[in-house]
Amino acid sequence: GYSDTLIGWKTDPFCFGFFPQNDSTKPMCYRSEDAFIKYYDIEREAQRADYTIHNGGLFAAFPNITSSILHVQDQMWIQNDLWGVKQCICSNPSGNHCTNPPCKAYVQHWDTFASAQHLGRERIGVEWIQDHGVGHSAKIMELDHFILWAHHVWTDPISKRLVRAWKPFNGLQLYDPEAWEDRVEDPSVFDSPPEMCKKGHRSVRIH
Repeated sequence: GYSDTLIGWKTDPFCFGFFPQNDSTKPMCYRSEDAFIKYYDIEREAQRADYTIHNGGLFAAFPNITSSILHVQDQMWIQNDLWGVKQCICSNPSGNHCTNPPCKAYVQHWDTFASAQHLGRERIGVEWIQDHGVGHSAKIMELDHFILWAHHVWTDPISKRLVRAWKPFNGLQLYDPEAWEDRVEDPSVFDSPPEMCKKGHRSVRIH
């Protein structure tokens, strides 16, 4: 029910660990991902997404990899399964734009776009959801378009659910409005730090 293209500064040669940015002043990574589940709990200030990552570049001939990204308060852990090799990256979600440390970045609140400007209602092709593609193969939907600074979001006018989000040099996100559930049955999905990232675990840990 959720797909995205993540865009950010290249921090390693293979784009395994990077974070969305605000500009393209450095070499960029582009990564296509499909989440088989995404969790969000604002009371815990936490979100988690479990992805299938579509390999590109040097790794295009290899099987896709899986990744789990956990963000709890101001901490983030990126857990990758690289063809059997477990890797944990402790990331700085402030985006490396910190000019007066320490800088902290938290999960977006449910009312983050409360002050966004409503640009109008549009018929737009929504990429990838419900087995659709891109361009002429996208799913045509009538959505409300809002903008807040450089962030663009499109919501379903009936359910008010987020469907599409776009920000330059940051990413494109697509949510199937029929795939939402309003509660998390197992709160342990937000346990932090993840077991794989704890000291002594047999995994590659990067800080």
